[in-house]
Amino acid sequence: MSIISIENKSGKIRLKDAVVQPVMDDLIEQIGRLFGASAAQSGEYTGELTNCLENAVDELEIEIHSPGGSIFDGFTLYNELLGLRQRGVKVTATINTLAASMASVIAMAADVIRIVPNGQIMIHEAQTGVRGTAEDLRKAADQAERMNVQLAEIYSKRTGMDEEEVREMMRAETWFDAKSAMEKKFADEIVSFDSPSNAMSILAKLFPGNDQVAQLEAQVAENDTLRAELIEAQAKVNELTALAEVNAKLQADLTEVSEKATALEAKVSELETVASTSQEVVANKAAELLAAQGHGGAVALATESNQAAQTLLDQFAALKGEEATAFFNQNRTAILAEQGRYRV
Repeated sequence: MSIISIENKSGKIRLKDAVVQPVMDDLIEQIGRLFGASAAQSGEYTGELTNCLENAVDELEIEIHSPGGSIFDGFTLYNELLGLRQRGVKVTATINTLAASMASVIAMAADVIRIVPNGQIMIHEAQTGVRGTAEDLRKAADQAERMNVQLAEIYSKRTGMDEEEVREMMRAETWFDAKSAMEKKFADEIVSFDSPSNAMSILAKLFPGNDQVAQLEAQVAENDTLRAELIEAQAKVNELTALAEVNAKLQADLTEVSEKATALEAKVSELETVASTSQEVVANKAAELLAAQGHGGAVALATESNQAAQTLLDQFAALKGEEATAFFNQNRTAILAEQGRYRV
């Protein structure tokens, strides 16, 4: 069984008049029917499609073709659009074909601003008409200046330009065509309606032919295959990452063992040198002791190879009779000691 879904559920309103209170009230009422509490509770019908909690529209497009008008009335719609964005609704402003004065400010409230190739945006300073005393005129001028500051802040925040640069453009009453609006970041994209669309119509989605059903099912199968390949690739990446960590640990251990082996070799060499020196010192000391007792000749220490000579024992073995007895009595302690330490 194939499930047909309608994507990009959206509502649309049109600002095709001056920015005045009745027009703003009507547009805000339209927004309420699309996104307000009544739309979620009772359902808002457009033909055969119902907008309710489970399939409520989540995008709003406002199409603008307006010369502008009242700042205060325009701010009511501007703030309404900002409130929609805060609730998670994507707001798109399409300038078709003029967004001048306060209408350009309303466009700044959108997530995305589109403009047709022959579209125009105009910004200027606040204007007012007052009659009365000099004090009345001064108050009106101060109010207009406060409005200019607020408008410049909105334009600056949306475009990233410095506020003073924006004020200069407002004082000069600046017009932007589609290209210059893109350059100054007053618009995000240029949209053209004269190119054919490849998007599937709503009727085609609701009542697709056999070829369209097969195409949708093929796309679903392809997505499943790609998802499985992605999972497999991720598992392989995890495996290779683990192997790389193990290899790094082995390399570190090998380096540590190698360093320890080198240190042990140096220590063994040092001990061998010390042992050789000690044997030489002992032999020389033994020779000095024998010489002091009247016996000459070098003394060699015995080793496990049984190749070193034991000097006192050799001399004792070479003597006979009284000489042997006298030699033994003279060197009794040393000979007995050597019998325990040396081998003939």
